[in-house]
Amino acid sequence: MFCGIQTRSPLQDVWLALLAATLVGACGTRRIDPSDASPADGSRDDTTNGSADDAALGDGEALPAMPADRSWIYVATDKGVERIKATGGVFVPFGLAAPTRSVFPSPSGLFVAQELADHRVAIFENDGSPRESFDIRAGLLGWSDERTLLFRDPQTTFLQQTSTDGQTRRYLPLPAGLQVYGYTAGVLSPDRSLLAVLAEPFARDNIPGSYLLVLSAVDGTLVRHLGVTRGGGPAWTGDGRLLAGTSPGQGFQLFTLPSGASTPLLVAPALNVCGVASWYEDNKVVVGKTVFPPGSDAGSCVSVVLNVVTGDTVAPGDMTGGSSPLAAPAFAQSADGREAAVADGAALEVGPVAGGARRDLGVAMSKIVGIGWAHPTPGVTNLIAPQKPVQMASALAGAPAVSNRSGGNDCRTGRWVNRTPNPRPAGWPGPRSAFSFAFDTDRGTLLVEGGYAGNLGTLPNLDYETMAWNGERGQWTNMSRPDGFGPASGRAMAYDARHKVVLALGTDLLSDGPWTWTPEMGWKNLRASAFVGERPWNLNSAASVYDPSRDRWLVSGGSVESATWEWDGSNWKKSTAAPPGGTTQLAGARLVYDDKRGHVYLVGNRDRGASPWLYEPAQNRWTAQPSAGPSPLPRDWAGVAYDVRRDRVMVFGGLLLVGAGANTVADLSEWDPASGAWQTCPSAGDAPTARMNAALAYDAKRDVLLLFGGTTADSVPATDLWEWYVP
Repeated sequence: MFCGIQTRSPLQDVWLALLAATLVGACGTRRIDPSDASPADGSRDDTTNGSADDAALGDGEALPAMPADRSWIYVATDKGVERIKATGGVFVPFGLAAPTRSVFPSPSGLFVAQELADHRVAIFENDGSPRESFDIRAGLLGWSDERTLLFRDPQTTFLQQTSTDGQTRRYLPLPAGLQVYGYTAGVLSPDRSLLAVLAEPFARDNIPGSYLLVLSAVDGTLVRHLGVTRGGGPAWTGDGRLLAGTSPGQGFQLFTLPSGASTPLLVAPALNVCGVASWYEDNKVVVGKTVFPPGSDAGSCVSVVLNVVTGDTVAPGDMTGGSSPLAAPAFAQSADGREAAVADGAALEVGPVAGGARRDLGVAMSKIVGIGWAHPTPGVTNLIAPQKPVQMASALAGAPAVSNRSGGNDCRTGRWVNRTPNPRPAGWPGPRSAFSFAFDTDRGTLLVEGGYAGNLGTLPNLDYETMAWNGERGQWTNMSRPDGFGPASGRAMAYDARHKVVLALGTDLLSDGPWTWTPEMGWKNLRASAFVGERPWNLNSAASVYDPSRDRWLVSGGSVESATWEWDGSNWKKSTAAPPGGTTQLAGARLVYDDKRGHVYLVGNRDRGASPWLYEPAQNRWTAQPSAGPSPLPRDWAGVAYDVRRDRVMVFGGLLLVGAGANTVADLSEWDPASGAWQTCPSAGDAPTARMNAALAYDAKRDVLLLFGGTTADSVPATDLWEWYVP
């Protein structure tokens, strides 16, 4: 019943922020007819072009444009968003009354994205009707088309595209052949077709600065490599040229695209420029000027407006603040690039980009930190791309069929079989470390997702593949889709056998997910809308398992959390049980489900001793289990799986602490839940090398233990595939 309530009135300010998540989540993606809603100021906006029906948002179709003289200018403040007509008038509230980082109208002006300080983005129609709200970390850059938002992910430093419902996300790959860690800054061009970025080179290359790159805002491909810069920026001019510093105190370069031709802009020698923030107006930029207080050798970077022709400087409004950090004034251009809206504290001014007198539009409720001016340009959906042809790669022969074995139980007779061809065929998974995995017991497939495609310590890139291994067919299949939620390391993943989906909780977004995966639908976000209540926060390398006896997905520990969480399909619940062993070392353990007893065990972690721990939700506790014989514990990042036929918990490899150091190991052991006895399982002949963080799973259809990948003793990611069986 809340879906008809619009953004806010004075009486709603107190509680709207609390109800917003419920309101938007309940509405989902339902189209809201403007006829049953009113804008934030309580009056109806007579300048809109009607609702945007689905047909108007089709691939490649032009959307209705808002005339420039009737368009809105939106401003973001620490109290929320307001808007005012470009022709003048009064500010009226818009969106959520909450601290806001930025505001961006879509290319057509029909939708508005509000980036909140609490890591959410709220999407509204231009009449104020709410559409969606979902979580991000930060770094909204704007719209790359009518249905796609563009972010710079501050954790991975990669670019990410997100659909306006938050349910479809993808990372844009780094340009081929470019040796960089990621991007440190990004600015969309006025027409949204290009993105200027600063890319951080590998430290080993000793590059004295950052690469200045121009990318396609559609797919992230490299348009122009403009060399190395150390002087700050970049910033776009009103006519679509690109400004960047060369080196501190040495002036700027003005680039014309797409040719990349540059013009030097020299500054007065007396001005020590310590950075560039943004283009201001014709021949003027906001820069940092190094100043030294009397009697002090400690300089401060003070923001000033620099005339790049004369070298003269003028303080830009309220940005004088004797020791204020370098920061651009809130700034946005009109659709035709001829005018610019500039903030002076809480005041908004509009004037010609070519310079000249500005006119005052009005004063916002607080200091303006961001401006959005609707650009009526055609929108084209580019996020949902056609699926690529499926790639497959065959393996070597595996363990003998179950019918050809004796059905023995003694692990000391077990054997390893290497199924990895040499050389690896096209379509075989590439080397990766810190990936996530889950075994689909219904389809008999191992799903491998994400990870770093490089050695630990260098981490040049994240892997973009979602790979599925089928042991019966002896084949890898690349299940990657263009609408996946992008690569990440250390996700929690498990297979939900009751609902036939893979569950995942990402580290790529704060409080994001959970996500589900099926071969037919790929990755889908269950919690794209804002969520009321507690939930896991930024989990990385957490232990995870699905408990079919209680229909709960358990996620425990990780590099940030120490608690155990349960997901019931709709909501998260945080267990108040104390962490197993009271450990302060949170990551490095695994959760495993005992099918025979309906128990969940936590195995591993350097601080949890030689015993597995039983999770007892009814008693709200973790209990150390009997442990007799040569226990392989404690250790971190071991592979752990439950052998259903033989009723054993299997432990392979991991990181074993030895005195003040640590070694990766290659041993296989088993634990009997009935007796608490440990047994070492030696193997004659060929066997996997020492490694940690490998995927270990039990394939019941083939009655084999499956091992894939991991990080070897010399920190190199492996890509070999093994089966272990008892003859």
